Amino acid sequence: MKTLAVLTSHNEDFDFEYLELIRGLTEHYNVHLICHSNYQGHLCKLNVTLHRLDCKSKLDFAAIKEMRSLIKKFQFDIIYTQTNRLLAISILSTYFLSNVPSMFVRRGICTHVHKYRIEDFLTYFSKRLKHVITISHAAKKSLINGGYPAEKVTTIHPALNPIHFAKTADPSLFRKKNNIPSDATIIMCIANKRHIKGLDRVLSTADKLDNENIYWCLIGWGCDQRLLDDLKREKPTKVRLLGFLEDAYQYLAVCDIYIQASRMEGLSYSLMQAILKGCCPIISRTGGMVELVEDHYNGLIFENNDNTAVAELSSLIQKLISQPALKKSLAENGPKKLSKEFSQEGMLEKTMSVFERYS
Repeated sequence: MKTLAVLTSHNEDFDFEYLELIRGLTEHYNVHLICHSNYQGHLCKLNVTLHRLDCKSKLDFAAIKEMRSLIKKFQFDIIYTQTNRLLAISILSTYFLSNVPSMFVRRGICTHVHKYRIEDFLTYFSKRLKHVITISHAAKKSLINGGYPAEKVTTIHPALNPIHFAKTADPSLFRKKNNIPSDATIIMCIANKRHIKGLDRVLSTADKLDNENIYWCLIGWGCDQRLLDDLKREKPTKVRLLGFLEDAYQYLAVCDIYIQASRMEGLSYSLMQAILKGCCPIISRTGGMVELVEDHYNGLIFENNDNTAVAELSSLIQKLISQPALKKSLAENGPKKLSKEFSQEGMLEKTMSVFERYS
């Protein structure tokens, strides 16, 4: 049985997309999990050998030395890293070793890499990196459009097991706590306050629809006064800025419509969770989100254009409110698409196929 080292930078709240994959890999490989010393997440509970590795940068010499000793001691056949930083540490730790493991990296962002940029030269353009596994076709396309060899990239969609997202908030208690009328429509968005996430679009749409019986709940780091300060605006009266909440997915069952107004997304796990929880999504046409949502099948899509986004989003929201049968149908089709095209079995089989091609 080959020995596989999985390097992860997950924190405890966002490791479910890796959980079933690693559980499946333990049936075929001797798996070693290498993670931060503070990490106590679900992956630690799997039947794997656990190592702690603190990594502060791509050139963290203490981490490189520690990783090198692990490679020499356990003779890893395969190294699969979750981030560029961990990939750099792994690559640099193998120089001058006689037996170099086959290396792979997971990539979820839709940006180009450049051969003459030092961080990309040390990672993606290293001869030691065998293959890149992207979480969406959009992420793969961005690499290829930037000049990366197409034959070195494979898209493997992640899969989420609904059993890990069973917790559900009580709708009536949620409405009471946040002063939302029982007959109001709740629109929710889970995102951090980066410009790329499009929260300014959401707030502008809330302003536009202020006369409607709609309440907006924004969850995520910075979804509080900091967001308003950054945007230099007042809070619309029907917006609830809830900030970071533990197990944010549990509140998705409370909402009537889920919005992801991002300007760019590799895929969006929050959107996946919303679909799993039976929400009806409206998304911007960008990145890998259109691989999750088919327009008028399991959600609605507006164009990713700042000049038209607010008007289109407002129109689509009003359409769903006025057509409850359509909203119900779109919400019901979402989990069907995920179970068919984003399966755990497919994720495991495709990942193993990539590994075995090179090792």
